[in-house]
Amino acid sequence: MKRASSRRWGRVSAKPCEYLIKLRRGKVVAHGPGLSVRLWPSHTCTILPTSIQRTSFVADQITAERVGVAVTGIAVYRIADPMLAFRMLDFTEGAEGMAQLSTILREMFIGAARRLVANMTVEQCLTRRKESIAHELMCEIQPVVAGSGRPQDGTDRGWGVVIDTIEIQDVKILSEKVFSDLQAPYRSRLELESRTCEVDRDQQIHQREVAARRQTLEADQDLSRREADGEAQRQLQALAGQEQIQQARVEMDRRVEKIRAELARQRAEQEAALQQASLAYQLEAAQLDEQLARRQTETEQLRAELELRLQRARRELDNLYSDERLRHELITTALPAMAQAFAHSMGQIHLTHFAGQGDGGGLAQTVAQLVPQLVQVARSVGLLGHPPVPTD
Repeated sequence: MKRASSRRWGRVSAKPCEYLIKLRRGKVVAHGPGLSVRLWPSHTCTILPTSIQRTSFVADQITAERVGVAVTGIAVYRIADPMLAFRMLDFTEGAEGMAQLSTILREMFIGAARRLVANMTVEQCLTRRKESIAHELMCEIQPVVAGSGRPQDGTDRGWGVVIDTIEIQDVKILSEKVFSDLQAPYRSRLELESRTCEVDRDQQIHQREVAARRQTLEADQDLSRREADGEAQRQLQALAGQEQIQQARVEMDRRVEKIRAELARQRAEQEAALQQASLAYQLEAAQLDEQLARRQTETEQLRAELELRLQRARRELDNLYSDERLRHELITTALPAMAQAFAHSMGQIHLTHFAGQGDGGGLAQTVAQLVPQLVQVARSVGLLGHPPVPTD
């Protein structure tokens, strides 16, 4: 509570939020905010606080529904016209003047609030504090204290006080049962809203779970689709690779066929060349055989000629031998050989001598008769050569 004081003498100074009034013999000689004056025994001084003041009030009253309520409020005011307030209120006792002003304002607020609450319902008191109570209090009390009197009073009077605001802090129902009954619909509604919120929450959770499952299913389907696409792509790549391999194989087979054809052609050419060479060889062999046959014929002819010449030479040679020489060789050489040959091949030869009529010419004649036969036998066994062929 700001001070409102009066002094008799000395230096007196007011704060910026205080208004100083100096009197001499009941007349104002100096006044102003934050003023500093010197007082003499014939002077008096009053200091009024011009800062913001507050007062609270509590009004108990029954409503139009016969329900007791307690209205608690606060009012903020200040002295706007210190000279008018100095004349209307008693500040000779200092702070008691401000206490007196606060008490008067409190009682005015309580009375006006009771009158307003008596014509209101509980719902209006609880929900329309500012519009139904605070505003009406401001409209009723502000003209009185602000210096314009009541609205129906046209005289220029007032207290020099301005009410800045009135706030209703609380409206309390005095009956606990009524308060509980009043709260029951709200509790039911709150419970319903709570249950509804829970249901909505459960639905939202279920919807979110369904959405999450749907997203998971879509993600799985997308993943499966991607895997299928990847598998199809891999299969296509594998098929493309197989096709490339097949094309490579076809190309390789084509090249192999071409090489085989080239080899077959070369082989055919070689076989043709070999056949031509073979034909040439056969022709040459035939020619050689023909030459060989011709040479063999010539050789046979030469051999025949040589044989003829040999036989002719033998006959000539045989013609050169005389009978005596033949006899001598027959006796000395051919006979022993013939005897040995006959011994090996024919066994023993027994010669039987048939004596003729005369002994003197018998042996020689016998030998002479046997010589041609022995020569023929010797020639037959190869001991003597063939007789020469007579020449023409």
